[in-house]
Amino acid sequence: MSHKYFTDEGNSTKKTKILCVDDEPQNLILMEALLSPGGYEIVSAADGAEALEIIRTEKIDICLLDVMMPGLDGFEVCRLIKSDEERTNIPVIMVTAHGDMETRIQGTEAGAEDFISKPFDTGAVLARIKMLLHAKSQNERRTTHLSENLEVSARKAADADIRNFARRVIEMEEELRKKVVSELQDKIASNLTAVGINLALISGEAAHHDPKQLHENVQHTCRSFTEISRSLRGIVNDLRPSALDDFGLLPALRWYADDFSKQTGIAVLIEADEHFPRLKEEKETALFRIAQEALMNAAKHADTPTVTIKLHHDGTVIELAVVDEGKGRTAASSSPVQEGSGWGMKIMRARAELIGGQFFVVSVPGNGTVVSVLLPILE
Repeated sequence: MSHKYFTDEGNSTKKTKILCVDDEPQNLILMEALLSPGGYEIVSAADGAEALEIIRTEKIDICLLDVMMPGLDGFEVCRLIKSDEERTNIPVIMVTAHGDMETRIQGTEAGAEDFISKPFDTGAVLARIKMLLHAKSQNERRTTHLSENLEVSARKAADADIRNFARRVIEMEEELRKKVVSELQDKIASNLTAVGINLALISGEAAHHDPKQLHENVQHTCRSFTEISRSLRGIVNDLRPSALDDFGLLPALRWYADDFSKQTGIAVLIEADEHFPRLKEEKETALFRIAQEALMNAAKHADTPTVTIKLHHDGTVIELAVVDEGKGRTAASSSPVQEGSGWGMKIMRARAELIGGQFFVVSVPGNGTVVSVLLPILE
């Protein structure tokens, strides 16, 4: 038997949908006559199987379910509704001609929320429907609120895990840099210096005896070792510039800017407050690495002749900015892009946030890119 709808077609407002289940057609007509004036949309089903099909395919707000029906009785239909996780919150009112306690116990065990007896008391039926719909609405709001809170909590926990992981990666990176520098200085740099001195002595001795070929070969070796030593110093300083540990952030940035310009041909200007204060090691390291990464990004992507590093403080906040005059980030519109992307940007952002700073990227197509950090001074 197909179900039918009793609706007010002239009213487009979404109505509360009530499923009425009864094997007696006159009872369905009576329910429709009783409930329609209250503004409800009525859906009817003549047996349990049809009722379950309607519930699976339509959004039902509440169900009035006859107890005594052929095939699946009301108790079994109620149990099946309540066993469905997606539909268990549909309130079920069981309709019975018997108001005995046994029927109520069976209905309660099946999951029914309420009971009404035939013949219907119009006022009582409408009051119970309104009460159950209100309770359902409150429960759904609480469930939604709880779900949102759980989602926010899960997201915060995930963000905390990411920050902790990023912190550990950065700490391990710095420890590795220090270890590599120490190993290079202790085991390679000093040995190369000694070899260079010895070769210089041999070269002078060979020159005194005028063995021309030997002299030329040793001189070539000396030049090679000089170049190795120069390259090694460059590697050491790139891994962990001694100026950063010995003199602080501003001198280290000046040294790196000069070296960067020599290697890339890009002019690097520095605008900074004189007598810039020393900071804690982790803060100086983070700001230096952010500037270093920003300069490398400018060299790779910006196509810029000049980059300016700005370093200022007002006693409460430190501002580091790396400004290029390049092509900016390609975008569909001319509006500034204010979010960084890519692994390099994520690492810079993580470095800034781990020392309590705020990280910003503004890139305008055709007008360059600004990478900046604002760091409160909380010494």
